[in-house]
Amino acid sequence: MTQSLKALTDYDMYCTTASSEGALLLISSALQTKHSVTTPCCNLVEATLMQPVFLSKDTQTLDVLTLLLDNPPRADLVTALPWHSLPNMRIYAYMLP
Repeated sequence: MTQSLKALTDYDMYCTTASSEGALLLISSALQTKHSVTTPCCNLVEATLMQPVFLSKDTQTLDVLTLLLDNPPRADLVTALPWHSLPNMRIYAYMLP
């Protein structure tokens, strides 16, 4: 039987048997088969900025962020870059994939 399991969660697994005649393994024997497991955590996403400082330019700056994924995303992957502004500074948040 397969179920959806939650990431980074502890589970106890037990094995049991049934004979072709319908005889079941005693519960006391099944409890002795306990095996504890932890499901792995989330998919790894590694983000790297290609330079530490970005200056305002009249042209686009290309290839500023690299994302490495250990598995393809199952939903939209949203990225954002934080910034610090000075008084009277205009900031345009614009990022293309």
